[in-house]
Amino acid sequence: MVVRSVARDYLPPEFRDYLYLGFRNFINKFSTHLTMVVYEFDGFQDNEIYNATELYVAAKMSTDIHRLKVIKNPTQKNITVTMEVNEDFTDTFNGVKFYWSLVSKKTPTRQYYSHDNRTSRTDLRSLELTFHRDHKDLVLNEYLPFILNDAEMKKQEQKTVKLFTVNTNSSYSRMATAMWTSVNLDHPASFATLAMDADTKEMVKKDLDRFVARREYYRKVGKAWKRGYLLYGPPGTGKSSLIAAMANYLNFDIYDLELTDIKSNSELRSLLVATANRSILVVEDIDCSVELHDRVTLSGFLNFVDGLWSSCGDERIIIFTTNRKDKLDPALIRPGRMDLHIHMSYCTPCGFRLLASNYLGITQHDLFNQIEDLMSEVDVTPAEVAEQLLKDDDPSVVLDGLIKFFDDNQVYSAAEHYLSARMSPATHRLKVTKTPNQKHIVIGTEINEEFTDNYKGVKFYWSTVSKKTPTREYYSDDDVTHSSRSDLRSMELTFHRKHRDLALNDYLPFIVQVAEKKKREQQTVKLFTVNSNGLYSREGTWKSVNLDHPSNFATLAIDSDMKEMVMKDLDRFKQRREYYRKVGKAWKRGYLLYGPPGTGKSSLIAAISNYLKFDIYDLQLTDIKSNSELRTLLMATANRSILVVEDIDCSATLHDRVAVEAAKAARRRSSYYSKENEVTLSGFLNFIDGLWSSCGDERIIIFTTNHKDKLDPALIRPGRMDVHIHLSYCTPCAFRVLVNNYFGINEHNLFQQIEDLMMEIDVTPAEIAEQLLKDDNPDIMLNALHFQKMSSSTESKIAMAKTVVSTIGSVAAAAMVARSVARDYMPPEFQDYLYFGFRNFINKFSTQLTMVIYESDGFRDNEIYNATQLYLAARISAEIHRLKVTKNPSEKNIRVAMESNEEFTDIYNGVKFKWSFLSKKTPTREYYNDDDSSGSSRSDQRTLELTFHRKHKDLALNDYLPFIINDTTTRKQEEKTVKLFTVNTKNMYSGRPTAWTSVNLDHPANFSTLAMDPDVKEKMMKDLDRFAARREYYRKVGKAWKRGYLLYGPPGTGKSSLIAAMANYLKFDIYDLELTAIKSNSELRNLLVSTANRSILVVEDIDCSVELHDRVAVAAAKALARENHRRALLRPGRMDVHIHMSYCTSSGFRVLASNYLNITQHDLFEKIEDLIREVEITPAEVAEQLLKDDDPDIALGGLVGFFDVKRKENEEAKARAMEEEQLVAKEKEELDSKQNKEKQQDNGNLLID
Repeated sequence: MVVRSVARDYLPPEFRDYLYLGFRNFINKFSTHLTMVVYEFDGFQDNEIYNATELYVAAKMSTDIHRLKVIKNPTQKNITVTMEVNEDFTDTFNGVKFYWSLVSKKTPTRQYYSHDNRTSRTDLRSLELTFHRDHKDLVLNEYLPFILNDAEMKKQEQKTVKLFTVNTNSSYSRMATAMWTSVNLDHPASFATLAMDADTKEMVKKDLDRFVARREYYRKVGKAWKRGYLLYGPPGTGKSSLIAAMANYLNFDIYDLELTDIKSNSELRSLLVATANRSILVVEDIDCSVELHDRVTLSGFLNFVDGLWSSCGDERIIIFTTNRKDKLDPALIRPGRMDLHIHMSYCTPCGFRLLASNYLGITQHDLFNQIEDLMSEVDVTPAEVAEQLLKDDDPSVVLDGLIKFFDDNQVYSAAEHYLSARMSPATHRLKVTKTPNQKHIVIGTEINEEFTDNYKGVKFYWSTVSKKTPTREYYSDDDVTHSSRSDLRSMELTFHRKHRDLALNDYLPFIVQVAEKKKREQQTVKLFTVNSNGLYSREGTWKSVNLDHPSNFATLAIDSDMKEMVMKDLDRFKQRREYYRKVGKAWKRGYLLYGPPGTGKSSLIAAISNYLKFDIYDLQLTDIKSNSELRTLLMATANRSILVVEDIDCSATLHDRVAVEAAKAARRRSSYYSKENEVTLSGFLNFIDGLWSSCGDERIIIFTTNHKDKLDPALIRPGRMDVHIHLSYCTPCAFRVLVNNYFGINEHNLFQQIEDLMMEIDVTPAEIAEQLLKDDNPDIMLNALHFQKMSSSTESKIAMAKTVVSTIGSVAAAAMVARSVARDYMPPEFQDYLYFGFRNFINKFSTQLTMVIYESDGFRDNEIYNATQLYLAARISAEIHRLKVTKNPSEKNIRVAMESNEEFTDIYNGVKFKWSFLSKKTPTREYYNDDDSSGSSRSDQRTLELTFHRKHKDLALNDYLPFIINDTTTRKQEEKTVKLFTVNTKNMYSGRPTAWTSVNLDHPANFSTLAMDPDVKEKMMKDLDRFAARREYYRKVGKAWKRGYLLYGPPGTGKSSLIAAMANYLKFDIYDLELTAIKSNSELRNLLVSTANRSILVVEDIDCSVELHDRVAVAAAKALARENHRRALLRPGRMDVHIHMSYCTSSGFRVLASNYLNITQHDLFEKIEDLIREVEITPAEVAEQLLKDDDPDIALGGLVGFFDVKRKENEEAKARAMEEEQLVAKEKEELDSKQNKEKQQDNGNLLID
């Protein structure tokens, strides 16, 4: 301690570093091993190698490891096991031994973001991989890639499918992923349980399998790896269930996009960028979710579906649902956008038999034929049939009820809880607590107490441990309260290592089950309401109070048969988890309580809650502003709960979609109308029985109303409100229950008279109860009723240790006093004089010169530092013993760099240059990533030091360092990942350097796969090469080094693919400029200034972006102005090359056939080429037909048949266009006539005057 203190206080830092590096280099000379350091984070991003290695090592735990970390989050299904800090693990790969160790170093407190959560950390974690240096290439090229692939497979196998919705509060978040918020999708639907036509199901499964397996095929043909499905048909036909089945089948997450929440095309793109690969994007009720010309333009939406932005990610599925396919714009659902159209029809005999097998476990019955005959006469949805089959377990009873349904034509009709119960006399200290909201005293083990448990004859030793840490803030589960903690608490489980599998697979799951059961027994039912402080306040979305309502079924004043029915239905629902999962139905139940006020609807809800021990969530729809807020509230509800919407008939305006179209159009024209402040019927129905209804288990939804007849039939059909309970006026049976409750009597002389009066007068149970409360005497009240939870050797060693520590402490204290006196009483100038004098004395004996290259220069990157890091990474030699290995999720390659305090010697032109990488502790600082979207907290200052003989200074400055920069620039360009940028309007005035935000462009298009005329392609490539090579020529002639291209032609002719091919050919980034998002010329200039060199600026659909109008509806009055603008926009020097992207040609077809079918000749080619000359068809439409089958005969035969369909569509489109032209001409003629009459009338008035 004294030596270290003296060295730290009195030796110059350079001399200390020299001694440290010299000592370590001396030790390393005798080592044949190399260590790679894998940090948990790379700046502000996850290190993918760290996460993958944790998964890999967890699955290969050996008996060498003595301490494991065991965790299970409430949302996880499996227990997670990882190495504890400072544990080692040996792995063998290809006969080579690799040594892993988990290291944790204390650092100043730092903020880390992990996906959507922020954590406060006081340590820097890393995994260190040590091996013989001869195996470095094996590690980088085989071992680490093997671990990454193995972890990816494990994550996919263990993945919990999630359902995402737009986070309407994301405008205040710095994280891109915060634009979406998620919940586990526990929907049990599968293809086996779907009540669909067997052939359709098989077709969909084959199409999905074919899509997932064709990554390289899509890349080969230059097509984005995505697939579009349009699901259309009446409500209740299983569209949401099919989406859930597809997600479960592929293990893909679902992103549910509510277009009414999107304010602009830029926001739409930002949302797409934030979605993950292997996902399904769903837009439900596309026909009524948004008018595409209000805030999100049709052009922007179509580019989102199949333009440049559709390629920002791999393995994406896009699904649109609609009840009315005929209302959709044909451009929205053409091949290449919606590739497969699936009609979800009414229930078929095949669908019925599947439902009967799922729900009743039968494949045949005497009534089947009769029911199937009725199906051909009556339109009934699978949801309605399923609801009837749910009503009883007896097949005969259920099928009889289904026949009656047809005849009536009712189309709309964990460780603390466990241990607290097993306290033994060996436990000396207990923790006893009881909060004001708890009914029971909670008992737990106190800190540092131990407990031995015996399970299946095996002893398990538990201990409660608390370690001191810096003070941290913790929030309770409901986010209402928080506590300040300065300790890290854990429970340690110790046992013989041979029982590890028993502990993980049997004992711990048993504890979790016991604790869950105990929690339910002790549960206090709560009543939740929406937080009035706002959905996104710190307190959470819901706030609660204990529900102490004494109501139960014994005291309910309702008909006894009805009570029995409700209790049986609840018991049956609660016990049928596996049954619901087997039949592919969300585990929920809907009840509609209707009847006059005072008939006991609230009491029945309380009784159901007390009976099931379910919390109640009271939802007031008038407080909800949008469908997104509704979903956010649903996500925040717990399992085993009841969602109540009281007075549904007057709490929100949820009318039928068709009946209010005119009124909605009128409201939209009002400047005060905002579609954001609206809960639509479509959104509310999806909330009840769509995808979002499956976000949780064991849910009950209850609606109450006084007027059932006022409700939209779609709201209360079977499958939404499963049981309709009429709570009527007081009956004699209910009256007797009330009298027994209030007076404890079962009979009285006046009973008969009162019951007779009940038959004549409508009186509610509440009114009778009020009368019975007035007195304790039955006679008086009945008469007055008018219906209104150590040895001595050890002690000597401790004493000796205390003496040694005391002596060392005294010496260290003396050194500290000397240092303090020197620091406090010697002038700073004298201290600096001594320090510099000593350093200059040392430097006199040195012939070396050192150049220090800092990581950053102020807030800007130091280009020499970055270039040198890349240069040295490619020249790692045997001198280096520790490497840093990182891989961000968005990167394709593993990055290798020197670890801190490592040295490397390079030789350039026969001169030795020694590099060393240093890291010095500094106060914590904030750094921002390249895209300025997020920052990282850093507490070190990193430098590269270059040391060489001072006579080579000119060589280093004028030759060596420029060589490094040029070498790195070339390498970066070769390895560059092309990016696609869009404007982030939130950053426009945020003070950030740029308003652009980017995503990797992984579009596979290239010139060899483009279905264009070969001459045009060749011309394009030559023009691009000529432009890229003429920098000095442009400079000589005094012209800006830029080139303009105008791509024009019908939709689907490959304009977006050509832009992507150009970007991939030149390795240029793309800046996609949406002019509708720009408010002024100044903003436009600022955006242009912040674009990088070697880039492509794209303005798509320039004809409808500039004036912000729809492409078709252009005012006649602006025709002349538009023509002038067009000429100015397209003149040479602005748009230098005009490229016509026409309909598919013969040469384009042959390129497509070669790409998709790998053939260059076929018997049908000549016939198809003849048809191409007759019928206008786009390359996108041809490509979609060729995608349908791998057999050339089938694919080309289908293409021939498609020409007939296309010919008919073209003829119909021409006819419609002619009608529109005639209509416009007629309107113009009428307008001219009206204007002429008005002019004549005005002239007449002037003459009179």
